[in-house]
Amino acid sequence: MTARLSKYKAANYWMVTKKYYAKDAVNVYIKTSFQVYSNRARTKLAYSSFQINKYYSPK
Repeated sequence: MTARLSKYKAANYWMVTKKYYAKDAVNVYIKTSFQVYSNRARTKLAYSSFQINKYYSPK
């Protein structure tokens, strides 16, 4: 996953990445959620993205 950040007044950023896995009879699904916050309390969202990947899982 590639994230592109714009310049903000805050010098520090806080990143949160979450991964979710799901599986059915044939495929494996991975959802990645990515958020970048510009303050320590994580209330000012600077960037957000999510991605869903599907992988074939042979038996």
